[in-house]
Amino acid sequence: IVYLEQNRLEDALGATDRAVQAARSSPPPPRDSARLLWIRGVVLAKLDRPADAEQAWKAALVFDPDNAEARAALEGGQPESGAGAAIKPAP
Repeated sequence: IVYLEQNRLEDALGATDRAVQAARSSPPPPRDSARLLWIRGVVLAKLDRPADAEQAWKAALVFDPDNAEARAALEGGQPESGAGAAIKPAP
């Protein structure tokens, strides 16, 4: 998330790649998987890879069909602020 907020998109993509890989061996709860895939989609969209972003958002909805962020992204309503708006820093 920090990489994304710092606009270090390649680093953010690498971090999501590692997180997806880790989730394969130790699956998190479905909503967490959906959130990870939504963030991955945001990164891919910012990297101008819309087809890959769409695939990530669709995968997020497999884990959590009610994921509003992924649904909004697929409908073209992704907020400009991206993942940073939904991912709040720790207090």
